[in-house]
Amino acid sequence: MKTRIFSLFAAFALLFSVSAVARTNGDADAPTYYYWYGIQDGTVANPSSPINASNYTTLAESSTTLKDSMTIAAEKGYAYVLVPNTVTEVKWFDLNMNMYSSMKFDVIDTSIPGHLVYKSEGPFYGGNVRLDFTYGEVDNNYYYYYGIQDGTLANPSSPINASNYTTLAESSSTLKESMTINTKKGWMYILVPNTVTEIKLFDLNANAYSTVHFNAVDTSIPGHVVYKSESVASSGNGRLDFTYGEVDNNYYYWYGIQDGTLANPSSPINASNYTTLAESSSTLKESMTINTKKGWMYILVPNTVTEIKVFDLNANAYSTVKFNVIDTSIPGHFVYKSGAVASSGSGRLDFTYGEYIVVTGITLDRTSVELTEGETTTLVATVAPDDATVKMVAWSTSDEAIATVDNGVVTAVAAGTATI
Repeated sequence: MKTRIFSLFAAFALLFSVSAVARTNGDADAPTYYYWYGIQDGTVANPSSPINASNYTTLAESSTTLKDSMTIAAEKGYAYVLVPNTVTEVKWFDLNMNMYSSMKFDVIDTSIPGHLVYKSEGPFYGGNVRLDFTYGEVDNNYYYYYGIQDGTLANPSSPINASNYTTLAESSSTLKESMTINTKKGWMYILVPNTVTEIKLFDLNANAYSTVHFNAVDTSIPGHVVYKSESVASSGNGRLDFTYGEVDNNYYYWYGIQDGTLANPSSPINASNYTTLAESSSTLKESMTINTKKGWMYILVPNTVTEIKVFDLNANAYSTVKFNVIDTSIPGHFVYKSGAVASSGSGRLDFTYGEYIVVTGITLDRTSVELTEGETTTLVATVAPDDATVKMVAWSTSDEAIATVDNGVVTAVAAGTATI
């Protein structure tokens, strides 16, 4: 009897979609700076008056000079702070204790022109405090970076992030048309300006473009996007060619039906056609009226939607149909798919919005397993954090001739070693 040994590892990509805009300095002759403070009280996913790119001039406090600090009455919860994009650090001074808090603030939003939204890393417990601001220079360089995940690492050997990209990445005062790279077997991670709409890989050995596609996976680096490639089968010399476009700040909504005979809706939406097929909106919609059919519904919505409910207008009641995220490849948006709908009728989709919580890691219940040919075992994947917005897990095998995997169920095919 032949024996199979599997090497197991869990890899992950942060599930961000492209929704950031490049920061600007505003009118150099008469700049206006905006400051704002909001609290998430533990019961809501956003502050009671959430600030965004469309309302900051109304809700925020304007100033013609840069402020050193803001005095606030804090409540229990997470703090959100809007400041000019030259702020490099926000510190919390407790006026009751007469000392600085050790709590850190991280940038979570660059969509408001010339400004940043910081969020505290943990909740505060109320009191009188002062927010102190440290200012620096706006970096107008463009950054480019190439990393590889070689099949044994969950991330590139020198993973790039919002704190180290100015050190690890290559800076440029102009937009690059291409980058020459040495490809390896595995997955590529590419950091580029957030106006890049497409990356193509040109194989210098074959003198032809590769069919490998790239998807945006991280927008946490100011003014930039991290793209991840599909799996590259072999090593070689290549060139990355970049296509640039405009940052689109619209929200897109779309509804499609799979009628039971089609694998996808008759006009399937994807990352290349959503701006044409979907309905655009400058504001977030609370609901959409639709005509339901027997089958499965596909819904495109902004990636801050945490729940979709179907209200049956004929029965005047909410349906029990549930929705799950199945696609995060469309910048700044999710595609949800419903459970099976039993009949046709008139309905309304109601949307609940919240905070987008990214996946930070995936672990398996075992690191290796030994099977005989034809034997199966089921692996269990745990996604962290537990409240991540999207907890999809994609399963793959390094060699289907040795072992296959289907939704965590591994089947030994022949003697050898495979990575799941």
